[in-house]
Amino acid sequence: MLCFGIAIRLFNYLSNRALWLDELKLSLNIISRDYAGLLEPLDYRQGAPIGFLMLQKLATDVFGPNEYALRIFPLMAGIASLFLIYVVVRDLCGKETAILGLVLFTLSHWLVYFSHEAKPYIFDLLVFLLILKLMYIPLIRKISMKSYLLAGLFGALFIWFSNVSEIILLVVGMVLFISAIRKSSPGFLFGYFAMVTLWLGSFAAYYFLFLFDHPFYQSQVESFISAGYMPDTKSFEVTLDWLINRLKDLSFYFIGGRADTVGLLLCLAGIFLVIICKDYHLILFIIPFIVHLVITLLHKYPFGKRFTVYLALSFYFFIAYGTYYLLGRFRYKALFVLPVRLFLVSEDLKNSHEPYKFQEVRGLWNTLKIIIKMEILFMYMAGLSSLMNSIRMITSLHDVNL
Repeated sequence: MLCFGIAIRLFNYLSNRALWLDELKLSLNIISRDYAGLLEPLDYRQGAPIGFLMLQKLATDVFGPNEYALRIFPLMAGIASLFLIYVVVRDLCGKETAILGLVLFTLSHWLVYFSHEAKPYIFDLLVFLLILKLMYIPLIRKISMKSYLLAGLFGALFIWFSNVSEIILLVVGMVLFISAIRKSSPGFLFGYFAMVTLWLGSFAAYYFLFLFDHPFYQSQVESFISAGYMPDTKSFEVTLDWLINRLKDLSFYFIGGRADTVGLLLCLAGIFLVIICKDYHLILFIIPFIVHLVITLLHKYPFGKRFTVYLALSFYFFIAYGTYYLLGRFRYKALFVLPVRLFLVSEDLKNSHEPYKFQEVRGLWNTLKIIIKMEILFMYMAGLSSLMNSIRMITSLHDVNL
């Protein structure tokens, strides 16, 4: 299954589709600036974690300014996630649950897509998995000062590579604090606070250097105010309707087709079973969803689709957990597991043999270059007024050729 997942991702990567709108805008910043320039606010209403920008710049310096270079690190992150999902779920729940989680992960159409998109969203998922593997699992197994210090250093580093790392670290910190309190040892509490101090120091530096009063985040609030953020209303019905629609969107996003409702029900069943079975160390997979909703209510980070790619881990985990728990009630559960697996991934199996196509505008660029005698023409898809603004954006990029 791992080999199949790697093959699908490589196949899509080698298909070398054209950069789409958001990829192109971010890539223009990466190609046209030096490393120091990427520390400044980006053009074209773009923003990305500093660590991701540096990796992308390194890739274009080594391999040249092309689509393959801009997608090599997302590809590596997507492949690494395949290995980590199996290891993490196996360590927490056992081999059977890990196998189904790996199947869902491997064939997820959107996770395949984000593994070859020149944007940072697949890194959110990778960071979630790394935090669990390198920090959470070691500390719930054996608490030691060394483990706390390593967790502090890893967490401080991950903040620079993912916009949602703070959510995950907050949740991990809450769970580990309870664990440290239960140990009732001053030494354990000292190690815990040393770890948290490293996280807070890194976050404070990152926030005040690169996020505070950043123009991108204000424009992001304006762009997603209608759908990406929880509505500002006292009406419970409106809020509940928004939440239900977002859950449906996520289910369709991660499962798709006819199986999305079944997937959502299995996910909810998995959450319920974790709670009633008192597997409290697995509550970690629920809390990020709640924290993200709170941040969305405060209009600090949107909720939906690409901004919640990291929640695919929780979604697939609870599907796998709920499926194996429920099927465990049957005497011949092995007869039911394969059909359920195939049904859940049927839509992704259907699409897995075709490269993902979004906005194939490479040929249009070449035509417009001849007509307007410009080396690159970057255009919006929305209308003529946007086209004129787009022309102004690329006047300084005469030596770039994507």
